[in-house]
Amino acid sequence: MTAYGGDSYKEFEPSCVRSERTIYTFNKMKVMRKEDLLKLCRYYKGEKKNPIMGSAKESFWKYEEFWCNLTENSASFSKMIDDYLRAGLRTFCEYDGTPVTLKALLYNRFCNSNEMVNADDFKRWYKDYSA
Repeated sequence: MTAYGGDSYKEFEPSCVRSERTIYTFNKMKVMRKEDLLKLCRYYKGEKKNPIMGSAKESFWKYEEFWCNLTENSASFSKMIDDYLRAGLRTFCEYDGTPVTLKALLYNRFCNSNEMVNADDFKRWYKDYSA
């Protein structure tokens, strides 16, 4: 039995195969405490109010805050991860220290705020985030 209550990871797998690293990262994220999640953020450090309002990085702070709260309280990243993987981003910046769940959330937000989306546009946007 998995940490998600099922007998296998198949219920969470998209049509393409997830790597063991992705599954491990996804599993690990579910059990992390907020203090651990904050260590993985570049902009959000647990503040109640966004200290970088008016900055070009303001939205990244908001996304990280949302990601911490969502990760701490649920495991509802399955669809976001599926979309991220379907876009061909499985190995994109795989070892940059950013959890796949946060990258999937960033991809989701990027797609929702742009009309025409392709993986290359997201990669350019993400590199601005990680700079």
